[in-house]
Amino acid sequence: MRSSRRRKLSPIAYLAAGILIIGLLVAARLATYTPPEEPEIITWSEAEHARQAIEAAERELEEASQAAKAGEKKSFQVSIAQQDATNFLRTDKSAAGVLANRKVEKPRIEFQSDRVNGSGYVTFHGRRVYVTVSGQLSHATGGKIAFRSDSVTVGKLPAPGQLAAKVDEMINAYIAFGPSVLPAQITEISSDGGMLTLKGVSDPASLRNTSR
Repeated sequence: MRSSRRRKLSPIAYLAAGILIIGLLVAARLATYTPPEEPEIITWSEAEHARQAIEAAERELEEASQAAKAGEKKSFQVSIAQQDATNFLRTDKSAAGVLANRKVEKPRIEFQSDRVNGSGYVTFHGRRVYVTVSGQLSHATGGKIAFRSDSVTVGKLPAPGQLAAKVDEMINAYIAFGPSVLPAQITEISSDGGMLTLKGVSDPASLRNTSR
């Protein structure tokens, strides 16, 4: 089921959707294999739990942003479970709509061993295929977040290195123009055991830098 609530995509949803859309669409050019599908039903309680988890993360980031605007420094920590991220992308009307417009179906996010894995079905030139993009999120001064892929797999086949480099280029260009730039100094990004954790401190100076 999908939530009836319409909303502007949060930084977390924007980042996850961007990795999926760009990585999967670019990689789909080489697809030759589609794995068998397994029926999966997301219950109302699962969708609601995902929505509440994302909203809690949004509130934490918003409080850090408001602290920066007030000239204050505030420590924050945001954690998201991979199942909540997946269920949110599949059931939130705004997030699911963005993916559907790009012909990405049944998205899945995994946070394991310092890797972020995004996978899903992509329709490319009339052919429906399965693509997986795996990589690492990193942070830099000014609250910037970057993505670097470790592998791009089309069906069971690894994509060429040139394609992985193109995925990185396009995803990071997408991130650069979105709300994934936070008014904070990010001190840690980790993904393991099915959880993505973001830690940092709100930074008033970053607001001055972005306003120049």
